[in-house]
Amino acid sequence: MYTISLNDSALDFKTLEQTIYRAVCDIACDVLKDVLGTLDKMLMATRDTNKYRHKGIKDTHINTVMGTIHYGRRIYKCQDGDGKEKYIYLLDQYLNNETIGRASTNLAEKIVERALEEPYRKAAEAIDSTTNIGLSHTTAWNVVQKIGEKLKEKEERLVSKYEHGELMGEREVEVLF
Repeated sequence: MYTISLNDSALDFKTLEQTIYRAVCDIACDVLKDVLGTLDKMLMATRDTNKYRHKGIKDTHINTVMGTIHYGRRIYKCQDGDGKEKYIYLLDQYLNNETIGRASTNLAEKIVERALEEPYRKAAEAIDSTTNIGLSHTTAWNVVQKIGEKLKEKEERLVSKYEHGELMGEREVEVLF
């Protein structure tokens, strides 16, 4: 259980607020871990057993604004459309889990918002002080780079579609600027 020593002479409102915030974030991480475990069990029970063969549980973690969540998720062996074997996590598919490395989408958004306005080191310090996660400036840089790569790939796909005449608009802009 989470305890706070009220007899501490160094206790002030700021310290009390930070201690309670961290305790609530730890509880939220535990709740999210339990929800992920329950969802994973439900997906295992309701899956098509002829299509998805259970191959065990792999431990992983994800960094969120509440903190780091360590959990296990079930891995399944199946075949893709070409008949090749592949391994998937039904939990990730169910949740549309698109993490940026080990960072949740929500945390990644916060990092990018801060990194747009200030250096990575200051952005990491700000995220560290407002969330329950220890974030380095290198991690902030890596997250921004991965998001940049995804945006670049998306832009290249759009350009390719345009060049092949696959993008058709419904209206024409007479004056752009």
